[in-house]
Amino acid sequence: MDEPPLFPYNEVYLLIHGNHGKTDDWGALEEAMQASGAFDNVLVYRPTCNDGNTSRGVNVGGQRIVDELLKLLADHLAPRLGHSAKADDAGGMSFRNGVRRGDGDGPQDAAAGGEGAVS
Repeated sequence: MDEPPLFPYNEVYLLIHGNHGKTDDWGALEEAMQASGAFDNVLVYRPTCNDGNTSRGVNVGGQRIVDELLKLLADHLAPRLGHSAKADDAGGMSFRNGVRRGDGDGPQDAAAGGEGAVS
C-alpha cells in the first residue's frame, strides 16, 4: 500500500463561497495568491462540498466543510496546523459554526491546532 505524500504546508487557508455560491467563485483570488509567492508554505483550498447545496443552512454546511477539511488532512497525514479562511456571507457562518462544534476531539483540535482567523 502506497503512503500518501508528506504534507508540505504549515497552514491551510480556506476560500469558502457564500449562499448559492460555487467553489469557482474564489478561483481568481486563489490564482493571485499562488502567483504572489507569499503563500508557498500555505495550502490554499476551496472546499467543494457545498457547491449548489447551501439550502440546508449553516449548521449542515459548516459540518460538511469541516468533514471535507479533516478528510483532506487525514489523506495527507497532515500534522496539526494553523488555519485561516476567507469566506463569503453564509460560507463564513458555516465554517465558524462547524469549527465551534468540537468538544475537545473536534475539528478545531484535530485539524486546526487551535484558533484561526475567518474573515
